[in-house]
Amino acid sequence: MNVEDFGSTPEDFDLDSWIDQATRPRREVAIYRDWGLLAEYDRLVAEGEKPADDEAMGEASNAEQIADVLARMEASKLVFTVEALTQSERKELAEQAPTKTIEGADGKPREKVDEVALGNMIAAKAIINPEVTADQVERMRVKLGDGPMHAVYAAIAELNNAGQSLPEVPSSPER
Repeated sequence: MNVEDFGSTPEDFDLDSWIDQATRPRREVAIYRDWGLLAEYDRLVAEGEKPADDEAMGEASNAEQIADVLARMEASKLVFTVEALTQSERKELAEQAPTKTIEGADGKPREKVDEVALGNMIAAKAIINPEVTADQVERMRVKLGDGPMHAVYAAIAELNNAGQSLPEVPSSPER
Protein backbone atom coordinates (compact mmCIF):
# COMPACT_ATOMS: atom_id res chain seq x y z
CA MET A 1 0.00 0.00 0.00
CA ASN A 2 1.29 3.51 -0.66
CA VAL A 3 0.90 6.82 1.14
CA GLU A 4 -2.00 7.91 -1.07
CA ASP A 5 -4.12 5.13 0.42
CA PHE A 6 -4.04 6.92 3.78
CA GLY A 7 -4.86 10.42 2.49
CA SER A 8 -3.32 12.54 -0.19
CA THR A 9 -2.83 15.65 1.99
CA PRO A 10 -1.65 16.10 5.56
CA GLU A 11 -5.17 17.12 6.55
CA ASP A 12 -6.68 13.93 5.08
CA PHE A 13 -3.98 11.57 6.36
CA ASP A 14 -5.51 8.69 8.38
CA LEU A 15 -2.89 7.86 11.02
CA ASP A 16 -5.01 5.10 12.58
CA SER A 17 -5.20 3.23 9.25
CA TRP A 18 -1.49 3.70 8.75
CA ILE A 19 -0.78 2.27 12.25
CA ASP A 20 -3.20 -0.63 11.72
CA GLN A 21 -1.27 -1.70 8.62
CA ALA A 22 2.19 -1.29 10.13
CA THR A 23 4.39 -4.32 10.78
CA ARG A 24 7.34 -4.97 13.04
CA PRO A 25 10.72 -5.90 11.59
CA ARG A 26 10.91 -9.64 10.84
CA ARG A 27 13.52 -12.04 9.58
CA GLU A 28 13.69 -15.69 8.65
CA VAL A 29 16.44 -17.83 10.18
CA ALA A 30 17.28 -21.37 9.09
CA ILE A 31 18.41 -23.90 11.69
CA TYR A 32 19.58 -27.40 10.79
CA ARG A 33 18.66 -30.39 12.94
CA ASP A 34 21.61 -32.58 11.83
CA TRP A 35 24.86 -30.65 12.10
CA GLY A 36 26.84 -33.87 11.64
CA LEU A 37 26.03 -33.54 7.96
CA LEU A 38 28.15 -30.39 7.80
CA ALA A 39 31.22 -32.40 8.90
CA GLU A 40 30.39 -35.03 6.27
CA TYR A 41 30.07 -32.30 3.63
CA ASP A 42 33.42 -30.76 4.63
CA ARG A 43 35.08 -34.21 4.46
CA LEU A 44 33.70 -34.88 0.98
CA VAL A 45 34.78 -31.47 -0.30
CA ALA A 46 38.28 -31.97 1.16
CA GLU A 47 38.55 -35.40 -0.54
CA GLY A 48 37.85 -33.89 -3.91
CA GLU A 49 36.90 -36.00 -6.92
CA LYS A 50 37.62 -39.71 -6.56
CA PRO A 51 39.30 -41.73 -9.30
CA ALA A 52 36.93 -43.08 -11.96
CA ASP A 53 37.43 -46.73 -10.93
CA ASP A 54 35.47 -46.07 -7.67
CA GLU A 55 32.35 -45.47 -9.76
CA ALA A 56 32.99 -48.67 -11.70
CA MET A 57 32.90 -50.56 -8.37
CA GLY A 58 29.39 -49.20 -7.74
CA GLU A 59 30.32 -46.32 -5.46
CA ALA A 60 28.64 -42.96 -5.92
CA SER A 61 30.82 -40.19 -7.28
CA ASN A 62 32.04 -37.53 -4.91
CA ALA A 63 29.71 -35.00 -6.57
CA GLU A 64 26.76 -37.37 -6.06
CA GLN A 65 27.68 -37.88 -2.40
CA ILE A 66 27.95 -34.11 -1.88
CA ALA A 67 24.56 -33.62 -3.54
CA ASP A 68 23.09 -36.30 -1.24
CA VAL A 69 24.52 -34.62 1.88
CA LEU A 70 23.19 -31.24 0.76
CA ALA A 71 19.74 -32.77 0.16
CA ARG A 72 19.77 -34.33 3.63
CA MET A 73 20.84 -30.99 5.15
CA GLU A 74 17.98 -29.26 3.35
CA ALA A 75 15.57 -31.89 4.68
CA SER A 76 16.80 -31.25 8.24
CA LYS A 77 16.29 -27.48 7.94
CA LEU A 78 13.63 -25.60 9.85
CA VAL A 79 13.02 -21.94 9.08
CA PHE A 80 12.01 -19.75 12.01
CA THR A 81 10.38 -16.36 11.56
CA VAL A 82 11.49 -13.98 14.29
CA GLU A 83 9.98 -10.60 15.03
CA ALA A 84 11.28 -7.60 16.97
CA LEU A 85 9.95 -7.22 20.50
CA THR A 86 9.14 -3.94 22.16
CA GLN A 87 11.06 -2.71 25.16
CA SER A 88 7.95 -3.17 27.31
CA GLU A 89 7.61 -6.81 26.15
CA ARG A 90 11.25 -7.51 27.05
CA LYS A 91 10.78 -5.78 30.42
CA GLU A 92 7.67 -7.86 31.16
CA LEU A 93 9.56 -11.06 30.34
CA ALA A 94 12.45 -9.99 32.60
CA GLU A 95 9.99 -9.48 35.45
CA GLN A 96 8.58 -12.99 34.88
CA ALA A 97 11.96 -14.70 34.53
CA PRO A 98 13.11 -17.05 37.27
CA THR A 99 15.83 -15.88 39.59
CA LYS A 100 18.71 -17.64 41.27
CA THR A 101 20.48 -16.84 44.48
CA ILE A 102 24.07 -15.71 44.18
CA GLU A 103 26.57 -14.35 46.66
CA GLY A 104 26.88 -10.59 46.42
CA ALA A 105 30.13 -8.61 46.66
CA ASP A 106 29.37 -8.05 50.34
CA GLY A 107 29.07 -11.80 50.91
CA LYS A 108 25.31 -11.64 51.38
CA PRO A 109 23.00 -13.68 49.16
CA ARG A 110 20.98 -11.81 46.57
CA GLU A 111 18.56 -12.72 43.80
CA LYS A 112 19.66 -12.41 40.18
CA VAL A 113 17.64 -13.02 37.02
CA ASP A 114 18.53 -16.34 35.38
CA GLU A 115 19.89 -14.89 32.13
CA VAL A 116 19.71 -18.17 30.21
CA ALA A 117 16.06 -18.66 31.14
CA LEU A 118 15.33 -15.03 30.22
CA GLY A 119 17.07 -15.51 26.85
CA ASN A 120 14.91 -18.59 26.22
CA MET A 121 11.77 -16.62 27.12
CA ILE A 122 12.73 -13.74 24.83
CA ALA A 123 13.51 -16.12 21.96
CA ALA A 124 10.21 -17.98 22.43
CA LYS A 125 8.28 -14.71 22.34
CA ALA A 126 10.20 -13.39 19.33
CA ILE A 127 9.83 -16.60 17.27
CA ILE A 128 6.42 -16.19 15.69
CA ASN A 129 6.57 -19.14 13.32
CA PRO A 130 6.54 -21.92 14.27
CA GLU A 131 5.31 -21.14 17.75
CA VAL A 132 7.72 -22.39 20.40
CA THR A 133 7.93 -22.39 24.18
CA ALA A 134 10.87 -21.31 26.30
CA ASP A 135 11.38 -24.98 27.23
CA GLN A 136 11.61 -25.91 23.54
CA VAL A 137 14.14 -23.13 22.94
CA GLU A 138 16.20 -24.52 25.84
CA ARG A 139 15.98 -28.06 24.45
CA MET A 140 17.12 -26.85 21.01
CA ARG A 141 20.00 -24.93 22.58
CA VAL A 142 21.12 -27.96 24.58
CA LYS A 143 20.68 -30.43 21.71
CA LEU A 144 22.06 -28.29 18.86
CA GLY A 145 24.52 -26.22 20.87
CA ASP A 146 24.94 -22.50 21.33
CA GLY A 147 26.52 -21.99 17.89
CA PRO A 148 23.58 -23.02 15.72
CA MET A 149 21.12 -21.21 18.00
CA HIS A 150 23.27 -18.09 17.81
CA ALA A 151 21.71 -17.30 14.42
CA VAL A 152 18.30 -17.03 16.09
CA TYR A 153 19.59 -14.93 18.99
CA ALA A 154 21.55 -12.64 16.66
CA ALA A 155 18.50 -12.08 14.45
CA ILE A 156 16.39 -11.19 17.49
CA ALA A 157 19.02 -8.73 18.74
CA GLU A 158 19.39 -7.13 15.29
CA LEU A 159 15.62 -6.80 14.89
CA ASN A 160 15.35 -5.06 18.25
CA ASN A 161 17.70 -2.41 16.90
CA ALA A 162 16.08 -2.25 13.44
CA GLY A 163 14.55 1.06 12.58
CA GLN A 164 16.58 3.05 15.08
CA SER A 165 18.42 4.71 12.22
CA LEU A 166 15.97 5.32 9.45
CA PRO A 167 16.96 5.38 5.81
CA GLU A 168 16.69 8.68 4.01
CA VAL A 169 13.27 8.81 2.38
CA PRO A 170 12.02 11.79 0.41
CA SER A 171 9.18 13.54 2.23
CA SER A 172 7.37 14.42 -0.98
CA PRO A 173 7.44 13.13 -4.54
CA GLU A 174 9.81 14.89 -6.89
CA ARG A 175 8.11 16.94 -9.58
